[in-house]
Amino acid sequence: MNLDDDITPLEQAILDSDLLERILNRHRRTAHTLLAEAALDWVENGCVRYDDRETSCTAAVVGRLRGKIDDGKARALQPMVTLETGAWTEEHFSGLTDPNTVPRPDVVIWLGLQREARLNVECKRLLSGSASARDYVADGMCRFLNGRYPVDEGVGTLIGFLLDRDPPTAARQINEVIPTVIGRDEFLRHDKPLATLESVYRSAHTSDIGDVELIHLLLDMN
Repeated sequence: MNLDDDITPLEQAILDSDLLERILNRHRRTAHTLLAEAALDWVENGCVRYDDRETSCTAAVVGRLRGKIDDGKARALQPMVTLETGAWTEEHFSGLTDPNTVPRPDVVIWLGLQREARLNVECKRLLSGSASARDYVADGMCRFLNGRYPVDEGVGTLIGFLLDRDPPTAARQINEVIPTVIGRDEFLRHDKPLATLESVYRSAHTSDIGDVELIHLLLDMN
């Protein structure tokens, strides 16, 4: 018996377009909850990391996220997470555009059985004298609003690593610089918890690429 022939009907059933769409939609519903659970788990266990640099904090959260995804594989098909994955296009593949210019968000969560969509996550620190609220807006939020990072169904995601302030203070400071950096009063607003993470904020924007909603997970590391 040819094993390939034996498995083909099963593959065809799995690749049913309705099933693929249902899996993709479930991943879209659960990806932010998984991310919030991983972030909160890291915070509640002391924010263990190599040092205070952004990459060290990001790697620690991604490690927790990968663990939660692995734990869920026995129950359901899970998304996949990768680090600093560029949004390559046909222009890069065909040699028309320099591949060294591909923007690379800090974290990508691939959604759907065939990775049909990507949830891009940008991570930023807030630390006096080193990483400011203006940096969070200009080098974080604006990367989604100007199209540098693709948004899935109009949604972008940021994680703020707060090394010396609490989430309400960080949100207020970010809101203070939004009008001058973005040019519009499109402020962060406290939102309902994700999982049990309460420091969740959202901001709605009218941008060059259309309407964008940003989800902000502000992590109190104090």
